[in-house]
Amino acid sequence: SPRSMPCSHAAAATVAAPAATATTAGTAPDGSRPAVGSFVRIRSTEATRRAFTQGIGGVYRVAEAAPSGDRPFRVAGCAEPFGLEDLEPFSATRTLESLKDALLQQPQEAGEAAPAGAVV
Repeated sequence: SPRSMPCSHAAAATVAAPAATATTAGTAPDGSRPAVGSFVRIRSTEATRRAFTQGIGGVYRVAEAAPSGDRPFRVAGCAEPFGLEDLEPFSATRTLESLKDALLQQPQEAGEAAPAGAVV
């Protein structure tokens, strides 16, 4: 019989977010940690592959953030707890800036007009 998944795939955008490096459980590299209501991208880790395969790469809102523990975070649409190594902070502004920079750095093909507002 098919194994039931403890998490459901909620409607969420799947976008590439800038990479972040995890340090200690529940603490981001800059000393901050995801708070309830903030957005995180689900990383591909052993825990997420086991419990939330369909959520990997997606952006979800943090539903619970315990003050301590190895796996203090829960995201909307998933009952399984995760650690910081399973999540990366998501910033739409940072992602859009990275996308804009990448697009502006692409060489223009002969005869192709530059995007509006591009500095070439």
